Amino acid sequence: MKSNLFLLTFFGILLFSSGLRAQYVEEDTSQAQLKTIAQVACNNGSLYKGLLILHTGTHIIIRDTNESADLRISLDSVREVKYKRIDANFDYHYKLQASRYFFGPNAFNIKRGEGYYQNNWVFLNQVSVGMSDNFTLGLATVPLFIFGLGAPTPVALSPKYSIPLKSEKIHLAVGGLYGTILGIDYNNTFGITYGSITLGNRDANINLSVGFGMVDIEWFNRPTISLSAMKRVNRKLYVISENYLISDLAIISFGGRSIWDEISLDYGLGFLIPEPGEYFGLPWLGITVPFKILAEKEPL
Repeated sequence: MKSNLFLLTFFGILLFSSGLRAQYVEEDTSQAQLKTIAQVACNNGSLYKGLLILHTGTHIIIRDTNESADLRISLDSVREVKYKRIDANFDYHYKLQASRYFFGPNAFNIKRGEGYYQNNWVFLNQVSVGMSDNFTLGLATVPLFIFGLGAPTPVALSPKYSIPLKSEKIHLAVGGLYGTILGIDYNNTFGITYGSITLGNRDANINLSVGFGMVDIEWFNRPTISLSAMKRVNRKLYVISENYLISDLAIISFGGRSIWDEISLDYGLGFLIPEPGEYFGLPWLGITVPFKILAEKEPL
């Protein structure tokens, strides 16, 4: 029953994330191009809008935001061109947020020197930093010590190594989450090691992760499977689905992410399904604050 439910969720995500074409430009576009949007009105009444690629004395090239394709337009046919600058901080923030779902990561990387602080329901705190363009390291904790000295406090490290393939439409990653509980005398390690494959780009993608959990150095025989997807529906909004099959427990969630220049807000509803016909609904609420450790180099 739970396997069927997970398969139904899988096909729902495929529909949810169908046509993995993004409304917005891929991340391989240069930073300079990302800063300007051009709106081109032609003499025949046609109107085009996209990211500015090139503007010469004879033509203009833009990357159409609807078709994800470059358009070359002769200036002889153009009546008017309007430009709008994109906030570079916002663009950097949105790329950063596309590297994870509500909590679980995908195979996209965080650039070296970039990072974010994530807080979910006050108690779950995590900081993730790009140590290189392919390696991300996170630190997570639930600071229960605030309720009293000596209270057990879980802490964990979450490394991830990302591998983009040549097509830039497929990303692979290996990683894990490994931790302990401070304030307890006996051995209390826990963790999971996983591999991920992400199809699509940072605007629309689907991710499959398979991992094996561990408690006190004893590894589980049955894998944990995660199937998640996100789609950017406009400049400031993602819709997200993050789902797990953990032994006999299924977790299904849907929601969204709203992004502003300096902060983003995650919100959604998750369902825990321990037995067929039984489920528990839980809301999800989290905030994320981006930061940079390294200053950007000035262009030559």
